[in-house]
Amino acid sequence: MGAFYLASVRTLANVKRFYRAGLKKDVAEMTRVIDDEERNVRAAMPLVEFDSSLGWEATMGYVCDRANLEWKLRQLAQLRASLKTPQLAN
Repeated sequence: MGAFYLASVRTLANVKRFYRAGLKKDVAEMTRVIDDEERNVRAAMPLVEFDSSLGWEATMGYVCDRANLEWKLRQLAQLRASLKTPQLAN
């Protein structure tokens, strides 16, 4: 359970880092944050597979099962691709 909570805290820290880097339009740092969060998600997958109750929240159902983590990886990939567009440089 502690490792799962640590992954959640890392996500919160990464969101804050990404936001700050975005304010500065620091694409290199934003990419590093995406990479860090991808590693964090991949590390959390075996935890929720081992104990499915970790991803359960009573009012919302499963908010962190393998399917949700795979969705998050797809979102991170799309975000990474969007950073390569010239629009960010403006």
